[in-house]
Amino acid sequence: ISKSRYSLMITQYLFDDRELGTALGQALRRSPDPVSLRMIFDLNQFKTGSCSRQPAAVVNLMEWGAQVRVYKPSVAVGFPSTHEKSMVADEAIYALGSANMADNSLNNNVESCMVTRAAQTVRKAAIRFEKLWLLARPWQAEEAARAVQQRENRRPGAAARSKSAEREEAARQSSID
Repeated sequence: ISKSRYSLMITQYLFDDRELGTALGQALRRSPDPVSLRMIFDLNQFKTGSCSRQPAAVVNLMEWGAQVRVYKPSVAVGFPSTHEKSMVADEAIYALGSANMADNSLNNNVESCMVTRAAQTVRKAAIRFEKLWLLARPWQAEEAARAVQQRENRRPGAAARSKSAEREEAARQSSID
């Protein structure tokens, strides 16, 4: 990521790893030549998924200029998802593996990854990404903010924190009056 010169195309099911988030953020803000970052995620993971830090991590990248899209395959049966874990860097390197860009996958699981510079394979991966990019829909900042808030509300103690905030606001308002 840090050695990418101009573009990263990433497809992921889950994303919340802080180190990777930092590296992607630095690439996006690199001066004078920031990297173009496009990411595709599974739609359901953003709405109700198990990765609680993902929406906030992706919002940060969006604020730094990342383009984000979400996709859910349409099939009649089963549990369709965008479960791919891949990256094309500078249309010269292709990485494909089993690991999500998530703390648990990278630090606790047994995972695999294949990296190649084979021009034909990289080209096919880039074309595949572009086709999926066209099928995916843009993830809007408003949706991202709602997802972050929904995840925050689902955390243990969220109701108590919310009531406490309401009481503090009411006390502040009464002191103003």
